[in-house]
Amino acid sequence: MNNPTFDLNTFNTNLEVMKLYVDSAKVYLQIATGALVFSLAFIEKLFVSGGSIRSDRVLTLSWASLLASIAFSMFYLYLAAKNVDLYSTKPGGLGNIPKSLIENCGHIYGLMLVFFYLGIVLLTWALFRRAK
Repeated sequence: MNNPTFDLNTFNTNLEVMKLYVDSAKVYLQIATGALVFSLAFIEKLFVSGGSIRSDRVLTLSWASLLASIAFSMFYLYLAAKNVDLYSTKPGGLGNIPKSLIENCGHIYGLMLVFFYLGIVLLTWALFRRAK
């Protein structure tokens, strides 16, 4: 074993918990992607007025938030794998990512959640404004 602080019980517990977070991050990634694709696919039906698409800042902000959520989701999934690897018997290299970020990847998970919910709320708001 190359990792002198390796404890099998702690590693297995962390691995099981990390699997739960990774699974939920995948679900958020799929929902954010679906919401973004849905709003883009039906943009003509939802946001066209008089033959041209009306500019909508709320819709644009929702798209930006959903894109940020997707980016943070993918980054979190990478960091989660690096986190598990960090505590394995033969940890790989860190690459260019600071060890503190890998150890505290929950901050990225939190950003993913914030941007996801912000994007969903803004998208819902934009849709309700158009429904009037």
